[in-house]
Amino acid sequence: MLQSGLLPLGHLTQRFDGLVAHMELLQRLVVPLHRDLLRLGLIGFLHDHLDEFRLVEIGVNQHLLPLLDIDAAADDQAGIFS
Repeated sequence: MLQSGLLPLGHLTQRFDGLVAHMELLQRLVVPLHRDLLRLGLIGFLHDHLDEFRLVEIGVNQHLLPLLDIDAAADDQAGIFS
């Protein structure tokens, strides 16, 4: 397991095939998932990419949230309908 301020946390199982990179919420890091430890990729900061992750701004578009009908089907297929 790697532990550092700017390194991802990795769980090494099955010869690097099970490498899992986690998001560290306190440091607001986003780590890309990759199967090879040596080519894991660069770490981006979450606050630099908020526009890519945000679908609806709560403060501005909170009147849109009740209009969304979220349907989770029994066969693990989910859909959002408006």
